[in-house]
Amino acid sequence: MVFHTIMKRFFTNTLLKWKESPLRTPLIVRGARQVGKTFSIQAFGRDFFQKTICVNFESTPIFKDCFDILEPRSILNKIDLTTQQPIIPGTTLLFFDEIQQCPRALQSLRYFKEEMPELHVIAAGSLIEFAIKEEDFSFPVGRVQFATMHPLSFEEFLLARGDERLQEALASFNGNNPPPLVFHNLLLERLREYFFVGGMPVSSLALLKTGSLLEVQYAQKALWDSFEADFGKYAQKSQCRYLKTIFAHIPRLIGTHVKYSRIDPDLPNPAREMKLAMELLRRAGLLQPISATSAGGLPLLAGLKETIFKLLFLDIGLVSQVMGVEGGRMAPVMAGPDTSGLMAGPLAEQFVGQELVAASDPLLDTHLFFWTRDHGVSEVDYLFVNEGKVYPVEVKAGKAGKLKSLRLFMEEKKAPVGIKISQEPLSWDGSILAVPLYLTAHLPRLLKGL
Repeated sequence: MVFHTIMKRFFTNTLLKWKESPLRTPLIVRGARQVGKTFSIQAFGRDFFQKTICVNFESTPIFKDCFDILEPRSILNKIDLTTQQPIIPGTTLLFFDEIQQCPRALQSLRYFKEEMPELHVIAAGSLIEFAIKEEDFSFPVGRVQFATMHPLSFEEFLLARGDERLQEALASFNGNNPPPLVFHNLLLERLREYFFVGGMPVSSLALLKTGSLLEVQYAQKALWDSFEADFGKYAQKSQCRYLKTIFAHIPRLIGTHVKYSRIDPDLPNPAREMKLAMELLRRAGLLQPISATSAGGLPLLAGLKETIFKLLFLDIGLVSQVMGVEGGRMAPVMAGPDTSGLMAGPLAEQFVGQELVAASDPLLDTHLFFWTRDHGVSEVDYLFVNEGKVYPVEVKAGKAGKLKSLRLFMEEKKAPVGIKISQEPLSWDGSILAVPLYLTAHLPRLLKGL
């Protein structure tokens, strides 16, 4: 087994487009901690600039003193003196890391656009949303741009694993040219591995460097503990209890309608406290709501049912960790049929949602929707919008199931095509396209022209 220690991230394409854009503004890269923001930006700087100046406000807080005056040239002169490295617009990338530690640096970004638009400036941090909220920042349109980074997608995991040819082959498969059975089975084998390891770089590197699933679990546990340790940075002491309660219930929350009273019925006001806790976790990048909609038309947000929602967690590997999927028990099922049921139920829904988010445009806000009717009697797991059409998506464990809700949606909403995502090979069944889990990110291409 060959592993690559340098991980190729598709986010680099977004950074490259930003670099070349004539409308470029300072870029703020958002995302949960440890998704690879710093690594990717520094690698981008090495590959596409003559020099990268990294100003890390957490490891080197002395840089905060450079922002007593928000005039860009004054700031650059002080950074020059501190780093002993000249900053040359056009050939230097100026990178503000952990910028949430220096609110005045955040405020300065608008002035870099107005007074030094030729300088490439990127900022990143794990808790930027809280700094912006607390300081009541207002970034004028056209002066600052945001991009969001997520954990490694399944295809990025394949590349890190050394499976370039397998990853490249995914783009060649379609309804008329489905994957050969040998490819299909091999991809399912890799997918089972991804379900356990997930897309957090530290977890992937633990596998890539040691080949040990136990080491993966150690890395995941350490990462999980670090998330909990962060609670005190953005929540009051009284709120930490609710954050920890939600974390402890993540496995049984995924794939279900969230009812605050069921999470902790002993709370005096569960709706108020849990709603606030979930909002904090969303701003930290750890949770994302999947909103219910009546799907009366586009945009789907117009049919929002505010009181009904499900949750998507940051990373499937961390969900596996919380569910107690043990590395020793996983080892025998990395190959062969999924007799363990690992790729069924909530984890399959988590994977599909995570892939849809990872494949979305990092420069735009991502919203996930599902359809429900009659108090959940009829429900479709996801609604996927492509070329102005809404496609219902059902996630299934295998061949079982009659897809009643999917067919009901298609009939009521006049949807010409429905999508079933499962472990089955790519195929058509009447007006329903069966898509294997590993091709979730390729839905736009598979549906093109339909």
